[in-house]
Amino acid sequence: MATAIKQAITGISMPETLLPVLTRILVISGDIALQRILQRLFSSEGYEVYVVPDSLIGLSKFFENPPTAAVLEVADPDSWDFGLCELITTLIPDMPLILLAAASEVAYRNHLLEIGGDEFLAIPFSPRELLERVRALIKNRARVSLQDLCGPEAGCL
Repeated sequence: MATAIKQAITGISMPETLLPVLTRILVISGDIALQRILQRLFSSEGYEVYVVPDSLIGLSKFFENPPTAAVLEVADPDSWDFGLCELITTLIPDMPLILLAAASEVAYRNHLLEIGGDEFLAIPFSPRELLERVRALIKNRARVSLQDLCGPEAGCL
C-alpha cells in the first residue's frame, strides 16, 4: 500500500506556473543591513525573495506578486505596519506571516501575534531560526491546503 501511494505521489506533476508561487518570500524591513541578510538567507535556500523598505511598497508588491510567506519588521507600534499585518491576514488568512521587532515586552509581542502574526522573533535573532520557522509554517500550510483540496470528503484519502 505504501509503495502504491509513493508511486502515485511521484507521478504527480505541478504546472510550471504554480511553482514560483510556492517559494516566494516577501520581506518588509526599513533596515538595510537586515534587508541584505534576509535576501541572502532566503535566496541561498532557493526562495524567490522580494525585499522592500516599507509597508506601503510592501502592500504594492503583495498585490503585484502574492507571496507564499511574508516577513515583516515592525519598527514602531504607531506605524502603518500594524495595519498592513491586519490587512494581509484578512486578505490571505492562510499565508504565513512572521513578525520581527526589537520589542522585549511580553504584552507588545502578544499584541503582534493577536493582530495576525504567526510567529514573532525579537531582534536580534538567529537567521537560521527564522529560516526554520518560515520553512515549518510553509510546510504546515501546504499540508493543510492539500487536506482541504483532497480530504476524505473528496474521496482522495
